[in-house]
Amino acid sequence: MNNQERGEEQAMQTIKRISLVDSVVEHILQSIQNKRFLPGDKIPPERELTVALGVSRTALREAIKRLESLGVLTVRQGDGTYVRADAGNKEQAFRQGMRDLFSMGDIHMRDFLEARELIESKAVVLAAERATDEELRRLEHLQECMEKSVDDRERFLRYDIDFHRFLMELSRNPILLRFSWSIDDLLNEQIKRSVTTHENLQSALEAHSEIVDAVCSRNPARAEQALRSHLKKISTLLLNAVLNRTKSEDERKDSPLPCRTASMPSNQPF
Repeated sequence: MNNQERGEEQAMQTIKRISLVDSVVEHILQSIQNKRFLPGDKIPPERELTVALGVSRTALREAIKRLESLGVLTVRQGDGTYVRADAGNKEQAFRQGMRDLFSMGDIHMRDFLEARELIESKAVVLAAERATDEELRRLEHLQECMEKSVDDRERFLRYDIDFHRFLMELSRNPILLRFSWSIDDLLNEQIKRSVTTHENLQSALEAHSEIVDAVCSRNPARAEQALRSHLKKISTLLLNAVLNRTKSEDERKDSPLPCRTASMPSNQPF
């Protein structure tokens, strides 16, 4: 296996690992929401969970570490992992609450985008300062995966989500990570609906390249500038898409219904 093939293999392993971690996190959150795991409960041991979920110990441990940083789980050395007594359904409830506020019009898409820019611009600064050399290589691999999938929109957008989530993790700040998670799902849905052209993907790819170069150079100021520039372009794209969809829906509502002439059977009295 040559260096290029080895690099591609490492990149795919990185993507798979991040996606698996996300899946495990969602599974445990769903289990708490469905009351399979109650506050104070001890979750199954590592060996049992890896078999049940079909994941490696590495992916499971990263998921548990993330949930611990989010205040959902607590790890007791030599005893096991427990659902925090005060966790309940707060995480899912908060995320659902954000969705409800958006659907009711109490929060505009612009509010979410402003929040994302504030959160990620600080996270990328911390990432440039705190990421290990190995983590920076993983970030470069993610960028390479995006470059190879630029002609496949669905794959590209999946890698894009993984890229931004990994960038947030590199900040090592559980508060920033928690706020990011609360708005992540809704924004990603809007991105999938709005980023539709090859030109959009190419522009995002170039922006991510600048972000990765700045972070790997450990230049926090340049990393923040590159990320803010990228997010402002995405924000403009999303807001225009939302506005166009709203106009289309309003036009459909205002369009008159076609007139119909009712026919009456000849033997039917008035």
